[in-house]
Amino acid sequence: MARASAVPAGPDRDTMLMATAMSIARSDPDAALAWVQSLSPPSPTALQQVAIAIAESNPERAIQFLDNPPEGVDSNLIASLMVSAVARDPAQAEVLAARLLARDSMQDRNALRNLIGNWMQQDPERALEWMLVHDDEISGSVFGSAAQAMARSDAATAADYAERIPAEFRSAWITQVAAPYALNDPAAALSWVSQFQGQEFYDAALGGVIIASAQVDPRRAAELLSLASAEVQAGTARQVFQLWADYDANAAQRWTLDLERGATRDVALNALIGRHAMAGDFDRGLLDAFSSDAARQDALQRVIPMLSRTNPAVAEALLGE
Repeated sequence: MARASAVPAGPDRDTMLMATAMSIARSDPDAALAWVQSLSPPSPTALQQVAIAIAESNPERAIQFLDNPPEGVDSNLIASLMVSAVARDPAQAEVLAARLLARDSMQDRNALRNLIGNWMQQDPERALEWMLVHDDEISGSVFGSAAQAMARSDAATAADYAERIPAEFRSAWITQVAAPYALNDPAAALSWVSQFQGQEFYDAALGGVIIASAQVDPRRAAELLSLASAEVQAGTARQVFQLWADYDANAAQRWTLDLERGATRDVALNALIGRHAMAGDFDRGLLDAFSSDAARQDALQRVIPMLSRTNPAVAEALLGE
């Protein structure tokens, strides 16, 4: 520490300070922190290295920083580093989760949610067991985040876990798993979600399957719309069109124009004419395909600003209508 402090200001000093700070912080965090805070001139990078080292090697000590972070250290950084430490040592997760659960600030709750999400990817069985033991102390958002995190790495197992989730949190779990599951296996995801038909969360889960399926097979996603309620159809038609149009614009347009007149068609048409307007090749005949004058006027309000940039003559003509 003495030799690093004596180096003249410059890149070499910064390098020595960071290396020294990180090394000492792993064995004596308080000494490293006191030394870095005493440096003149100060070294913000060395201070950050101490925070990183403490979070990685001594998470319990790092938790104390959440309440009273050293000057120059962002407490959000400490929380993030503690969460990432779980990836290197899942055994730390249970200790950290218990400590965060005992605290009650918004930052602690966010850190707990992120920690459990990371834990679910490293050791899902143990993480789920911990959540079930503490289900009366954690919120539905924690279960939802855990489901989403696990589904990214093993969606099929995350779907199987749904049966073990407490009833009050099951809807959050299922709706978060549905879309990631469909990205990996649209048919299996649809089959899984179908068993929940009639339950209040079914529409949200099916909507997630449809939108995720559109990223893999937009034609199949368009077919799935017929299985959905009118609300889900209207809520997902825009995304299905947009994703399909990225693959095959002509097929997406034919699908849109073949839909029955109504809210779903109007939503897809809105996306269709927006795409034309952005390209400057606006087809005024598409305006006649809307199911009502109100829907037509809504579409005009959206596309005229676009056309004013891509095709001013058409925009001016439409303003006169």
